[in-house]
Amino acid sequence: MKSLGYQCYSRNDVITIYRDGYDKVRIKKAFGNDYSKDRINERLYSSRQIAFKPIPQKSIFQEYLTKTNSNHKGIYGLFLYYCYLLKVFPKEHPKQYLPYSIRQEIKKLDSFSEQTEFIVSNKIETKEDLEKFAKNNYEKYQNLMGKRENLWKRYHRAKTEEKQTEILAEINSIQPKIKELRKLDNYCKEIRKRSESIQNNLNSFDKDLQKEKDQVKSQ
Repeated sequence: MKSLGYQCYSRNDVITIYRDGYDKVRIKKAFGNDYSKDRINERLYSSRQIAFKPIPQKSIFQEYLTKTNSNHKGIYGLFLYYCYLLKVFPKEHPKQYLPYSIRQEIKKLDSFSEQTEFIVSNKIETKEDLEKFAKNNYEKYQNLMGKRENLWKRYHRAKTEEKQTEILAEINSIQPKIKELRKLDNYCKEIRKRSESIQNNLNSFDKDLQKEKDQVKSQ
């Protein structure tokens, strides 16, 4: 976020993100109670992973002897030796996985980051800018989809394998463009939907704030 010009700070358990020249956004008010500082800390705490110490290349028995600088004998030494032979000590630590809820939050955060980069790189600052970009992008997407459909029709009508190969190569050449335009179209839809939700939350916050001011004045 910092590389894109955004700043973040926390005050009175309220996380705020802002950019120079733009209004500040309180995360909890914009995205709901799930993004309060306490709820974020709670999810981070529940996702803590156990930090394992790397296993040395030497055997457990050799490592133990090296650390103590003495050769343990008797029952204790025999116990350590048989533990080593029976492979009681694990050679590898089990693979760790983040909880599903945390993986979903990370996925959502990655999506927000990509959409932020999309907005900045295309200089989208207003709702009108977004609508204009979305319209132009969708027209390009529809044109390529129609072109691909016509190419497939030509492919099935082609009478020689050479012609089919030529058409198939053309289809494959426009596939990445279609995929990219579809991704940008989804970005526009998600940003439009989320911006409406954020605006509603901010409007509710302004109403509550004004209500509190009116109550103070009336006292």
